[in-house]
Amino acid sequence: ARMWASTRKHAQRAGHLELVVFGGSVSAGCGRTGQRCEPGHSWARLLMDVLDVSLGAHAVPAHRISPRVDIVAKGAILPEYFTTCTGGYLEGRRRNQVIIVEFGPSLMVTGSHDCRLGLEPLILALRAAAPWSPIVYVHWKVLKGSAARLDACERSLLDLFALRHVDAILAHSLTA
Repeated sequence: ARMWASTRKHAQRAGHLELVVFGGSVSAGCGRTGQRCEPGHSWARLLMDVLDVSLGAHAVPAHRISPRVDIVAKGAILPEYFTTCTGGYLEGRRRNQVIIVEFGPSLMVTGSHDCRLGLEPLILALRAAAPWSPIVYVHWKVLKGSAARLDACERSLLDLFALRHVDAILAHSLTA
């Protein structure tokens, strides 16, 4: 809670909120219309549009914040891909940033028994590079696979996030 309050305070002072999205193909806008990736239609880009309205246009003038979204995404990778260059993506960042991590489909289709594969090293690298920034993990539920395996994966992820102080948004919690 302290990280979020601090980030909000710094964002209001700066007049903008920086969101840095680390993700796989879904973050890059792939999978929406077949073979071609469309970054302009990625969920992260659409998030910026929603935040622009809710934090900007519809906000009380004294509390308006302009969102800025940087998408760092690559298809067909696991989270550990970004661990060697994490600091470069966050270098020079201020305390008005939120880090969003999205690798659900990549983690679910690896065939590994541990769907957290490579995620913990990335979270540790992000914490080292930006210890003041809240980290949010967005998990889109993959329709392939057994329900028991999908549920076990989510439980495993939630255990990791509790340990590493990461907030989570699970896709099934957004649809009722």
